[in-house]
Amino acid sequence: MHILMVAGETSGDYLGAEMIAEWNKKHKENPISFWGFGGTQMKKQGMEVLHTVEELHTIGILEALKNYRRLKRYMNELVKKAKEEKPKAAVLIDYPGFNLRLAKKLHKLGIPCYQVVSPQIWAWNYRRVKIMKKVLSGVFCLYPFEPDIYKKEGVPAYFVSHPLVKKTKTAMSKFRASKISAHRSNTVALLPGSRHSEIEKLLPFLLDIAADLKNDFPRIKILMPIPDTEIQEYVKSFSIPEYIKLMPGKVQEALYKSKAAVACSGTVTLEAALLETPFVLIYKTSATTYHIWKRIVKVKWIGLVNLLLGREVVKEFIQHEMRHESVYVELTRLLTDDAYYQEILSSFRELKKNLGDGAMAKHTVNILDDLIF
Repeated sequence: MHILMVAGETSGDYLGAEMIAEWNKKHKENPISFWGFGGTQMKKQGMEVLHTVEELHTIGILEALKNYRRLKRYMNELVKKAKEEKPKAAVLIDYPGFNLRLAKKLHKLGIPCYQVVSPQIWAWNYRRVKIMKKVLSGVFCLYPFEPDIYKKEGVPAYFVSHPLVKKTKTAMSKFRASKISAHRSNTVALLPGSRHSEIEKLLPFLLDIAADLKNDFPRIKILMPIPDTEIQEYVKSFSIPEYIKLMPGKVQEALYKSKAAVACSGTVTLEAALLETPFVLIYKTSATTYHIWKRIVKVKWIGLVNLLLGREVVKEFIQHEMRHESVYVELTRLLTDDAYYQEILSSFRELKKNLGDGAMAKHTVNILDDLIF
């Protein structure tokens, strides 16, 4: 039994590895062979990796255009091997720009294709659903409202919970066991993003926020979690004052310790909510990118928490609204207004219940087993 798998990013590699581990447990007597594109985690679980996530990864439109020919060559290699191997199915994890094009080619070969992690068609590029209806046998969704969107369009879809629920729950248990204090009243986390372009726009703004915090709350502890040491070197080039503690690779720990945060829009804001740390959301990009984004994105808010709850729980300060005074007033309110703070925590707990148990890989594999074999 062969299954073709494709993960084009690190997060997909981890999810793919969890799925392979689940399959390996379920099919000990009649093992499944996995091959395709992935990373070190999938390889550790026994998958034959033809090209790595590092080779596939591109950031932004310009990078994708530059790498178009190379990615097309990789895709053709995969399709050629699929013709020869005739896998039972193709499991395509996130990475929709590449994976939906690949699904078109595999569908013509009669190979059932399943998209794990739905593209956010509810926010932008809804017309993708017409392609998905033609070439996919199923879509696996992180958010509970997504399957209804697909079912209305005739696409089989399944809510399998969000993996961050499980990861944050595990992290909180570990921190408690290590006796790390949660949500200390004198601690704030500032999160400038994970990309150089985000940090360039947001870090100077956050340093000004930090200076006012230190002035108004002399005993305040300020943490700045960043994804890794490579990003840390770039962050250091902005002359970080000594009262800000950099925490590379410790985003969840910093959020857990902090009473409040100011965070760049992205998945980290969902982590903050699941770790029950109220935050202010900020984002700024180039004027050109912002105007393009405004034309194509069809949502009232950009923050995942507000989108998922269908109301404004977290204050968002985007582009020209990202003014120092506005953000600082909201942050200090989180630090001083307990009734307001508790109201936000209550909404975060509601969100957590809506996102399932976090065992996404297990649920996905159980459904795929019934569909494929």
